[in-house]
Amino acid sequence: MVNEKLEQITESTSLDKLVSNERIYPILQKYGVPCIDCPMMQDEFDQLNLKKVCELYGINYKKIIEEINGVLKK
Repeated sequence: MVNEKLEQITESTSLDKLVSNERIYPILQKYGVPCIDCPMMQDEFDQLNLKKVCELYGINYKKIIEEINGVLKK
């Protein structure tokens, strides 16, 4: 896992940028974002954004964004 330099994310941030960051990955797991552990979806991470995935699975993307951006500020 790479710790990609991100200063802030938005609803349009792609999953590939999120799952590659070791500080963000646990937050995605906490909220139950299912695609991050699916080997079939890994080829599409660059095409999927956080809002789209959250809406598909009924997850509140605004809460995830708030928590991730709080972690990134530290």
